[in-house]
Amino acid sequence: MVPGGPSSRFAERPVQLGAPVEDSLNVLEGLKPGDLVVTAGSFFLRAGAD
Repeated sequence: MVPGGPSSRFAERPVQLGAPVEDSLNVLEGLKPGDLVVTAGSFFLRAGAD
């Protein structure tokens, strides 16, 4: 889930992940540099939520 911009709404986005590198994953497609990503507690959100 990522914030959807100035409206402060969240949107689910598909991403393509690369191979794991130690304890990280590279995002190959679906996000732009600087995008904010919800990594914890996303089960409390739904697409379009404020």
